[in-house]
Amino acid sequence: MEGYNIMADKLYTDDVRSRIPGLAKNAVINGDASVAQRGATVSIGSGVDYGLDCWKTFITSTAVFDMNQYVGGPTFAQSGYKSAYSLEMDVTTADVSLAAGAYTILSQPIEGYRLSPFIGNTVTLSFWLMATKTGATCLKLIAYGEGKEIMKEFTISQSLTWEKHTWTFELDPSLAFNQNSEAGLGINFSLGAGATYQGAATDVWTDFAYQCTANQVNHMDNTANVFRLSQVQLEIGSEATVFEGRDFETELALCQRYYEKSYNQGNDPGTATGTGITMASGAAIGVTTRAAILNGRFAVNKRATPSVSVWDSLGAAGKCNLYNNSGTTYTVSSIAGEGQGVVGNYLTTSSAMTGDAVLFHWTADASM
Repeated sequence: MEGYNIMADKLYTDDVRSRIPGLAKNAVINGDASVAQRGATVSIGSGVDYGLDCWKTFITSTAVFDMNQYVGGPTFAQSGYKSAYSLEMDVTTADVSLAAGAYTILSQPIEGYRLSPFIGNTVTLSFWLMATKTGATCLKLIAYGEGKEIMKEFTISQSLTWEKHTWTFELDPSLAFNQNSEAGLGINFSLGAGATYQGAATDVWTDFAYQCTANQVNHMDNTANVFRLSQVQLEIGSEATVFEGRDFETELALCQRYYEKSYNQGNDPGTATGTGITMASGAAIGVTTRAAILNGRFAVNKRATPSVSVWDSLGAAGKCNLYNNSGTTYTVSSIAGEGQGVVGNYLTTSSAMTGDAVLFHWTADASM
């Protein structure tokens, strides 16, 4: 077969991902920051948090950021693909001197089911990066299920200039990567870490211990600092190819496996609007505090039963409002019957409803 090599009884080629229908070349979702269901700007602080779809942060430092859907990215002349957006970490509260146990990590977890076709292959991770600070910055991969990691140090050469970086490695099939609906692989970008979490870069899968090397610059030390990522791609093969730009509908559907909202795209959760709102019929099963949800089917089944949050049409959290009377609201005490495919069967309010139906917006979060 021309263009293929037969190796160990399997079909292998550097661009195999693009030659098999139904298998995406790029394992990363929202690598071009095109989907921002939570909002184009999300304030990120200490703990575990989520911003642009499928991107999360782990922060123990005192730094605070705006995670932004930044307009712009590498040009077509630079990368062969014109990016409309990039992910921006904009420092709003600086951490000038990192404590020993402090760190900030920007991460994309890749679901085990999605990772499975890549395991056992040589793969290449590529991305474009623009940052205020120059110098050493670290990238770490985590084998979830095994508790192992590899870490690479790369150099930002010029301030506020798009630069492409690549890393080729093997997804060792002897490692127990999760191959289910949990995270299988973590792609972690370090924005800085204290001495406790500094160690040596290594291409050998070792026990989880560090976040960066001692050479890592602190991207959090000034409120003028930004850290921007675009065209993040993980593909089978030893070379980085042009970014796989999927149409918005496809990218949105991939993101909705983990997070979905009733609001129109462009309306953040909590926006005062009746557009896209869900209706629940009052007095369900003869109970005046219970309303049967009529149109709560998800556009995409979730990877797990999601956590559902609600708002009324005026943007009040935890509320629903009476149909045809937006001034009458009720506190939603619970939703029953949530599933991977549906918001729920009915909602319960803390006081008796006086009308035939209530309205509410929702988000469904099944993030890893």
